[in-house]
Formats: sequence, structure tokens, C-alpha cells
Amino acid sequence: MYPALLATLLAFPAEGTAPALARLEQALQEHVAEKLRALPEDVEILHLGISSLPPCASAGTIVLDSAASERFRGHATVMVDIYGESDACISIKIRPHLRTWVEVPVADGVIRPGEELQWVNARVPVEELAGSTMTVERLEQTTWLARTTLPSGTPLSETVLRPRPDASSGQEVIVLSGSRTLVIKTEGRLVADAFVGETVRVANLFSHVVHDGVLFAPSCVATATVTERMKEACPNVP
Repeated sequence: MYPALLATLLAFPAEGTAPALARLEQALQEHVAEKLRALPEDVEILHLGISSLPPCASAGTIVLDSAASERFRGHATVMVDIYGESDACISIKIRPHLRTWVEVPVADGVIRPGEELQWVNARVPVEELAGSTMTVERLEQTTWLARTTLPSGTPLSETVLRPRPDASSGQEVIVLSGSRTLVIKTEGRLVADAFVGETVRVANLFSHVVHDGVLFAPSCVATATVTERMKEACPNVP
């Protein structure tokens, strides 16, 4: 801020310019909301960046401008032009301190690693979002498990969540092999989590030999091409 302008502003007591500051704060809130395509109530002005204005700022037109690259996170830079009835009142650059809020899914209570996600929608400051957050539609597509401990209120993303697998590591499964006319059925245990259709390693419960196979149902692994006879031998194939 230029020294002469600063001296001019300091000549006006803050309490005497309160209406002008209130008008500027409202205009700034609406400006930021428009730029972010948000609601004005989602923009919080922590500090306006100016403590006094000349009397002519109490009326007239307020024009605000900011760079297209301005993200309005923390401190922002905004040009302010206030025009009186007949001429310009003041032109100044301010550095307000802002906080913007957004409604996103968050953890509903503390969730520990491997536990099923419970979530709610909540308003959180944008600066608390480390990356892209999950949409409600994405969350409702499947059941999610925590990758790590999630404190209550943690914004949700696929960085901290993983889909519940169709079959889990250590789960006992039916292992099927053979051909179109012959099916060999044994018992095994999965070595890793897997989804239906994925290749998975499975240990034979009797020989302890580990084979590669395809999980073609939540409890069945085929170590050869899946046939209709194999599907018939698996209890939960639709």
C-alpha cells in the first residue's frame, strides 16, 4: 500500500467507516462466491485486509477484480475500485484472508484399518482437502474399507479407502480344474485379496502347493479355463 494512501486511510477511524467496510466485505464475499461457483455463505472472510475507508466509500458502486488464476485459498489479492456519485472514491489493492467451505463425504466416527466405512456429508474448509474427494455416487457403488485409521471427519478419497474385495486373503475357497468333461475339485486358501475375474494365487490345503487361478465366483477359483461343469460345481455362481 502506498504511504500517502495509508496515511489517508488511517485518518478515518475504523468505527466511522464500519458501514463502508461491511459493504466491501459483502461485495468481496459475493465476488469470491461467483468466481468459485459457490454460495456466498460458503465464503468466510477472516480478515478484510483493510481497516478503514474514506467517507465516500459508504455509498456508490464497488467494483472488484481478481486474476483468473486466483484460487482464493488463504490470502488472496483483489483490486477494489469504489466510485461515488460523480467521481472515483478510492482504488486500492487488498490482501484479504479467506476460508471457503465445501460439503463433501467424511468419516462418521473413527474408522480403523480394514473396517467398513461409515460416512456422512459435512462442510469442511477447502484447504483441508489434500486431493480429489469421492462423490456420493462413487461411495454408493460398493462397500469401502479404510486403508489406515481415519479420524472422525476425515474427507474421503481413494487414497484412504479401498473397495471391499469379493474374496479376502486367507479365505478358504473351492479350487477347480479339469476339462469340459472332467472336473477336479479340491480345497484351497487365497494368498491375497481378489475381485471376481482377477487372477489370484491360491494354496492347496492338502499339498500346500500354490497355484495361479481365476476367481470366477466369491468362493471358487479355476486353475484352468472355466467350463460350465465348473460353474455347476461352484455353489454360488449365478
